[in-house]
Amino acid sequence: MVSLFYVSTVRAIICPSSCRCDRRERSVACSGYNYLGLPKMNVPPAVRTFSLTNQSILYFDDTWSDLGLDLREIKLINCQVSNMSANALRGFGRLRILHLNFNSLSEVPYCISNSSSIRDLRMSDNEIDSLSVDTFQSLSELRILELAYNWISELPDEIFWNLSELRVIDLSNNMIGTSPDGHLSIKLS
Repeated sequence: MVSLFYVSTVRAIICPSSCRCDRRERSVACSGYNYLGLPKMNVPPAVRTFSLTNQSILYFDDTWSDLGLDLREIKLINCQVSNMSANALRGFGRLRILHLNFNSLSEVPYCISNSSSIRDLRMSDNEIDSLSVDTFQSLSELRILELAYNWISELPDEIFWNLSELRVIDLSNNMIGTSPDGHLSIKLS
């Protein structure tokens, strides 16, 4: 089944198979494929939101980096992602929202740590077991951080030190005891 995604009054772009495209929302949502990596699709360049759910992607590489997309939101939910390349988010300088819930990530990937434009990062229900003091230091725009239902047991001192915009943090259902000095330095306004 093929559906058309109208970018302008002049031309139409084919919506990728097994996807839903919404012209008004400038979004593409796909479900039900099994890939080893990100699917190579003809994604309309006007798309701002791309969602993949219930997939078997395993590895998030830099497949989309050279597509000329100006994505603001990427959601890979329940896609069995266990690894992301260092360049996976290269070219997405205006990415604001990254949701990677219900995957198999054991750490916050390096490519995320260097994506300073991210404001909403959700990685609940993964296998993250540790965080380093510099994991979030470059994410100065971060407002929402969700890491619930992971295996995190300890929070390094000053892990949230540089996150002056942080408003919401969810670390529920981890195995966190106390921070090394007995308290957690975090300021939420």
